[in-house]
Amino acid sequence: MAQTDPGLAAIRSALGAHFAGLDPSAKFTVEHGWKDNIHIRVISQHFESMKMGERNAAMRPVLKALPPEIRLRISLTMWLTPNEYAEAYGVPKRTHAVSAGR
Repeated sequence: MAQTDPGLAAIRSALGAHFAGLDPSAKFTVEHGWKDNIHIRVISQHFESMKMGERNAAMRPVLKALPPEIRLRISLTMWLTPNEYAEAYGVPKRTHAVSAGR
Protein backbone atom coordinates (compact mmCIF):
# COMPACT_ATOMS: atom_id res chain seq x y z
CA MET A 1 0.00 0.00 0.00
CA ALA A 2 1.08 3.58 -0.54
CA GLN A 3 2.48 5.77 2.22
CA THR A 4 -0.83 7.65 2.18
CA ASP A 5 -2.64 4.60 3.58
CA PRO A 6 -5.67 5.99 5.46
CA GLY A 7 -5.43 3.12 7.96
CA LEU A 8 -1.95 4.16 9.04
CA ALA A 9 -3.02 7.80 9.23
CA ALA A 10 -6.11 6.97 11.32
CA ILE A 11 -4.08 4.93 13.81
CA ARG A 12 -1.39 7.62 14.09
CA SER A 13 -4.08 10.21 14.70
CA ALA A 14 -5.80 8.10 17.37
CA LEU A 15 -2.51 7.40 19.17
CA GLY A 16 -1.48 11.05 18.98
CA ALA A 17 -4.79 12.19 20.46
CA HIS A 18 -4.67 9.55 23.19
CA PHE A 19 -1.13 10.30 24.33
CA ALA A 20 -1.28 14.10 23.93
CA GLY A 21 -2.58 14.58 27.48
CA LEU A 22 -1.42 11.30 28.95
CA ASP A 23 2.27 11.23 27.97
CA PRO A 24 3.34 13.89 25.46
CA SER A 25 6.81 12.31 25.30
CA ALA A 26 5.38 9.01 24.02
CA LYS A 27 6.83 7.76 20.73
CA PHE A 28 5.11 5.41 18.32
CA THR A 29 5.49 3.75 14.97
CA VAL A 30 2.65 2.63 12.75
CA GLU A 31 3.94 0.68 9.78
CA HIS A 32 2.95 -1.80 7.15
CA GLY A 33 3.52 -5.40 8.06
CA TRP A 34 3.19 -8.37 5.75
CA LYS A 35 0.66 -7.87 2.95
CA ASP A 36 -2.00 -5.42 4.18
CA ASN A 37 -1.29 -5.87 7.90
CA ILE A 38 -0.39 -3.03 10.24
CA HIS A 39 2.20 -3.11 13.02
CA ILE A 40 2.07 -0.70 15.97
CA ARG A 41 4.80 0.02 18.52
CA VAL A 42 4.27 2.53 21.33
CA ILE A 43 7.01 3.59 23.76
CA SER A 44 5.62 5.39 26.79
CA GLN A 45 6.36 6.03 30.46
CA HIS A 46 2.63 5.50 30.97
CA PHE A 47 3.25 1.73 30.79
CA GLU A 48 5.96 1.82 33.47
CA SER A 49 4.06 0.12 36.32
CA MET A 50 1.69 -1.96 34.17
CA LYS A 51 1.76 -5.64 33.39
CA MET A 52 1.24 -6.60 29.75
CA GLY A 53 -2.44 -7.43 30.28
CA GLU A 54 -2.99 -4.03 31.85
CA ARG A 55 -1.28 -2.35 28.91
CA ASN A 56 -3.50 -4.23 26.47
CA ALA A 57 -6.59 -3.25 28.47
CA ALA A 58 -5.49 0.40 28.57
CA MET A 59 -4.99 0.53 24.80
CA ARG A 60 -8.07 -1.51 23.83
CA PRO A 61 -10.48 1.49 23.82
CA VAL A 62 -8.14 3.42 21.51
CA LEU A 63 -8.05 0.55 19.02
CA LYS A 64 -11.76 -0.28 19.37
CA ALA A 65 -12.62 3.29 18.38
CA LEU A 66 -11.08 2.67 14.95
CA PRO A 67 -13.30 1.50 12.09
CA PRO A 68 -13.46 -2.31 11.84
CA GLU A 69 -11.82 -2.35 8.41
CA ILE A 70 -8.74 -0.70 9.93
CA ARG A 71 -8.79 -2.56 13.24
CA LEU A 72 -8.86 -5.94 11.49
CA ARG A 73 -5.60 -5.12 9.69
CA ILE A 74 -3.64 -4.74 12.95
CA SER A 75 -1.52 -7.85 13.36
CA LEU A 76 1.12 -6.68 15.85
CA THR A 77 1.02 -4.34 18.83
CA MET A 78 3.90 -3.62 21.17
CA TRP A 79 3.37 -1.48 24.27
CA LEU A 80 6.82 -0.75 25.73
CA THR A 81 8.40 1.43 28.39
CA PRO A 82 11.46 3.43 27.35
CA ASN A 83 13.71 1.08 29.34
CA GLU A 84 12.16 -2.03 27.75
CA TYR A 85 12.69 -0.51 24.33
CA ALA A 86 16.30 0.30 25.15
CA GLU A 87 16.96 -3.24 26.37
CA ALA A 88 15.19 -4.90 23.43
CA TYR A 89 16.71 -2.76 20.69
CA GLY A 90 20.11 -1.96 22.19
CA VAL A 91 19.71 1.80 22.27
CA PRO A 92 20.77 4.09 25.12
CA LYS A 93 18.07 4.48 27.74
CA ARG A 94 15.81 7.52 27.39
CA THR A 95 16.73 8.22 23.77
CA HIS A 96 14.23 5.77 22.21
CA ALA A 97 14.24 7.25 18.71
CA VAL A 98 11.78 5.57 16.38
CA SER A 99 11.42 5.60 12.62
CA ALA A 100 7.88 6.91 12.17
CA GLY A 101 5.03 8.43 14.12
CA ARG A 102 6.16 11.08 16.50
